[in-house]
Amino acid sequence: GACNDEEYGVEKVCGEGEGCLLSKETTPGAEQPFFLRDCYAVLDNEYTCKKIITETGATLESCACSTELCNQNWDTAGAEAKIKCYSCDSHDGECDDTHAGTETECSVEEGCVISTDIYDGKTLFMRGCSGDLDSQGCNNEDNATTCICLEPLCNYDWSTAGSSTASSDTTQPGPTIQCYKCDSTSGECSEEAHGGQTECPQATGCTISKTTGRDGEDVMIRDCSAEKDALCDTIDDGEDGGVCSHYCLILTL
Repeated sequence: GACNDEEYGVEKVCGEGEGCLLSKETTPGAEQPFFLRDCYAVLDNEYTCKKIITETGATLESCACSTELCNQNWDTAGAEAKIKCYSCDSHDGECDDTHAGTETECSVEEGCVISTDIYDGKTLFMRGCSGDLDSQGCNNEDNATTCICLEPLCNYDWSTAGSSTASSDTTQPGPTIQCYKCDSTSGECSEEAHGGQTECPQATGCTISKTTGRDGEDVMIRDCSAEKDALCDTIDDGEDGGVCSHYCLILTL
């Protein structure tokens, strides 16, 4: 049947452990892109959106999401509103109290998760997109501790995620500060337009950055910082008409 940006298909009940999928394949020379909406088996709560350009020039865009009928359009599937979360898994690499993994993009509706469990005498960690906002906050059951939070990179550790206890340590929630948040690639953000306010861990503080591209256009971002040392710096690629970035990380103690 018809399946495109305006025609969503029929409703379907997905099985346990499945989310919803929205995908679009755009092939050079094709009259129309190919759309697909269906249930999707998601591994390790990896509810996220991806965009891949193949060697043949085809563009593959997809979003896996976890709420009712979320694959109606790209906005409801989480392609528009994003936050960054840390991602790692003890089963696949280094992931523990001090190793947070790499940054990944999650939909704002999902938030970030950090969890730990004890299996066969070993403490196992996982960080990533949560996909389960019904249980926002932290809970401890048996040997497992899980925190779901909604701020950028909030799953760095237990204190930034809002936990007062964890299976391997006992910590106190860290103090926070207010920072401005905006991104000129997705909204108004400039020297005069500061964006809205958001709560950030005091240990890492706020960041402001401005990148001037080869076309002379400025990209400005304000947000929470992921670094723990306050500094300002300028990075220039050294070429005429090249890319120049200015950034500051600010701590208020």
